[in-house]
This record gives sequence, structure tokens and C-alpha cells, in this order.
Amino acid sequence: MFKRLAILAALLHGFQVSASVVIIPDDYPTIRLGINSCADGDTVLVRPGVYEENINFNSHNVTVGSMFLITGDTTYIPSTIIDGGGYGSVVTIENGEDSTAVLTGFTLRNGWWGSGGGVHCYDSSPKILNNIITGNGSLMYGGGIYCVESNAVICGNIIAGNITNSGGHGGGIHILGVDVTPFIGNNFIYANSASYGAGIFCAHADPLIAGNIIAEDTAFFSGGGVQFWNSEALFVNNVIYGNVAFNSGGGIYFHTSDDHVTNTICWGDYAPGSFEIYCDDQSFPVISYCDIQDTVWAGAGNIDIDPLFRDPAAFDFHLMSVLCGDSADSPCIDSGDPSIYDSILNCARGLGTTISDMGAYGGGYMEPLGIKEVDLELPREISLYQNYPNPFNSNTVIGYRISSPGEVRLDIFNLLGAYIETIVKGTREEGYYSVTWNGEKYSTGVYFYGLSIDGNETSRKMTMIK
Repeated sequence: MFKRLAILAALLHGFQVSASVVIIPDDYPTIRLGINSCADGDTVLVRPGVYEENINFNSHNVTVGSMFLITGDTTYIPSTIIDGGGYGSVVTIENGEDSTAVLTGFTLRNGWWGSGGGVHCYDSSPKILNNIITGNGSLMYGGGIYCVESNAVICGNIIAGNITNSGGHGGGIHILGVDVTPFIGNNFIYANSASYGAGIFCAHADPLIAGNIIAEDTAFFSGGGVQFWNSEALFVNNVIYGNVAFNSGGGIYFHTSDDHVTNTICWGDYAPGSFEIYCDDQSFPVISYCDIQDTVWAGAGNIDIDPLFRDPAAFDFHLMSVLCGDSADSPCIDSGDPSIYDSILNCARGLGTTISDMGAYGGGYMEPLGIKEVDLELPREISLYQNYPNPFNSNTVIGYRISSPGEVRLDIFNLLGAYIETIVKGTREEGYYSVTWNGEKYSTGVYFYGLSIDGNETSRKMTMIK
């Protein structure tokens, strides 16, 4: 899933490390001291390590980033950790900071506060990009991120395993504010829990929420995936999958809301009596060109057909495509909003060439009308996917796809490239495969896994943290 984080071209476009750079811990022992030493426009560059502190931007419009900022190497994200110590938000941005305040390339963990265990963002509009926000909690609002009265850009993050206490809102992200339009895009939001809106809780605000995967979150009352409350959000090209609410709205819950939902897939969610979507009698959402399980929802272009994800059990929510070596074509290809132009043909993002697709990899939803580019990726002989989870503690799943039968071998190597063991060896037919590697007997560190078939080879990195 780290592949979703490596979106520098889109999210870091225009970023430049400024002339004044503070390096942590070379120049200052803590990130907090580094921030306080900076003027607007400066950069705080943080080397890998575990920093046990709670940081506050304190009105400084600065870029705070791990080495990922200047290298694009995603292995710096799990290896550069800010640990909140179980008390206070890990990161606080609440003094009017603007879009030139940037937080990128960290793992934020072990924060606990009344609102925003991972990130507390109030009356500020920073960019929060390409982070892992996990294992945080709050008493009431935003276990992972609290985003209130803010036009923040929250993109490319993994927001997982965050919680709110009983009666709390927004296990992953809590959005609140009148006349604010934050952008929540290309995030993987999973395994969070709250009473209301376990993945995202959005109240009164009008955000653009696009390209996200919201999966396996648990609401102890309503809104397993997302809960909208008196809002007018634009909810485009998302996947809502496998979420649970104990009362209503396993996928999405609408309360007095007039949101627009399009090109979205709601599948495999559960709540008593309202598996996918619950809408009260004061809500009038416009739902169109969506694939919603067990309901042909009123609205243009809505369907109820298995979306044929490549491998949802391994959190691969790409749409199946014959052109990409799959056995069938997803019905969600070229089934999105026809007013959204889509010329992309790429196995990683966007499979239709006429109109937009449904789902988080639908392509086109961010493309201006009239752009006529074709990014063609032909089916490759072998495809090796990023392991999941990554980083991991002992066990991780490695997926791969081959487009023709052959002799397959999957090996594990240490950081120095020394062979450790073989976990797959033998003849395989074309198709997608996954295997679990147990690294229990090995130590914390960076490893490589390499796949070969009939002389063709490819490899990836993974990180084990015990």
C-alpha cells in the first residue's frame, strides 16, 4: 500500500527545500526545537529515528519532513517516527498556519488527546501528506486527525488503527466547520473505530473527498465507513468496503445532509437493516454513477453488480481488467459519470478510455476537461505488488501476478542483498497469487523480496518492525 504514498509528482509538485534548512538531530536534538528556530518558508528535515515528543507548528509556516521529502523513498516513512508518549496530540497545528505549512513523510503514533490524537488541526490550513497515522486515540473527536475550521489538504496518508472513546466521532478523520472546503484525497483509511463515522465523520463542512479507500472500520453506532451530518460534501471516486456499524449505515450514513456522491463503490459493508447506506428523511443526497451492493439506488447510472476488485482480501481494490492480465473486466470500467473525461489507460490507475471509471483508481476525476493524453501501460510479464501491511510485525502478505504460465520463484533477501529463504518455488498458471511470509525468526530491519519467472526478475523493499 505504500505505492499509494509515492505520489510526489501530484502532491509535492512545486515543493522546494528552502535555503534555510534545519536538520534534526544534527542541528537540534528535537523536532520541536527545530521548528521554533525557523522562520516562515524554512524546512525542518528529520533523519530516521524515534522522536518521543509532541510537536506544535506554533504559527511557523514551515515544511517539516523526513528524508522522504527530498528522496521520494517511502522506506523513510515507517523509519521516521514521532511518538506522542500516550498524552497529547502528536502534532498540533492551530495558530492560523496556511498552506505553506507542510507535514510529510512520518509515522505518527501513540497520541492521545480530547481531539486529534494523531494530528490536531484547528483554524489552520496545512498540507498533511504521505504519512502513516496509526495507533492514536481521542476522547471525543478525530482519533487520527481532527480537522476543524480548516481548508487543509490531507492526501496520500495511511490512517489506520485509530480510535475514539465511547460516544466519539471520526475514528480516522473528524471534519467540522462552516464554509470550509478541505481536500481529503488518495488516503487509505482502515481499521479505525468510533461510535459515529468510524472512517470519516464530516459535519457542517463542504469538503472534496476523492480517491480514498475506506475499509474495515467499525462504528459502534452509525456510519461504519463515513457519516455525513448537515454537510454538502463532494464525494467522488472512493471505495467503501467491509465497514461495520452496529446500528445503521454500514458504509455511509446521511443525517440532514445534501452531499453529492458519484463514481463510488460501496460493497461488503454491514449494519442491521442498512448494509451499505442509511439516509434519514431530512437528507437529500445526490447519488449517481455508483456501484452499491444489494440496492439499485435511485439516481443516474447507479448499479448493483460485483465490482470485481483484483484482490480485496489483500486490500487490492484495483478493478479487474483483461488488458491487465485479469480473467474478466470489472463492470465499473467506463461506467462512471459521463461528464468526467477519462483518456487514461493504465493498469495502476484508470482503465476506461471513454468516460470515468468507478472506484478509487477510476482515473479522470482530477483531470481537467479537454486534456487528451494516453498513458498506456501494456500488461507486463510479471507484476510484484507492495507487501501488506508494510511496515509489519513478523507476518506480511506478498502479492504477485503473472500473465502466462511459467516457473516462479519468490525469494527473501536482507538489506545487504544476502539470500535468506525461498517462499515460493514451482510452476504457476497465469493469474494473481499471494503468500504470507513469517519473519518471526529475523530481526527488525529492511528486507527485499524478489520475484522471477523464466528469467524475468523484479523486486521490492519491505520493513519489519518488532
